[in-house]
Amino acid sequence: MPSLNVPRLRQDKEGWCLPACVAMVAAYWGQPLLQADIANWERDLRPLLPQFVPYEDARQGVVERLK
Repeated sequence: MPSLNVPRLRQDKEGWCLPACVAMVAAYWGQPLLQADIANWERDLRPLLPQFVPYEDARQGVVERLK
């Protein structure tokens, strides 16, 4: 299986898994981003996203689509 030559970065802070992953992908595409900037972007957008989706609601939606 082929793999991508994605630069390996450590999380700048504990719990910054997503910012570190986004920074690695951005670096791979030649657009380096700071993890702090990504974390701020995520923090600013999180209130706009649904916080909790009950498991049963998500499961029901999948089951309905499979019918």
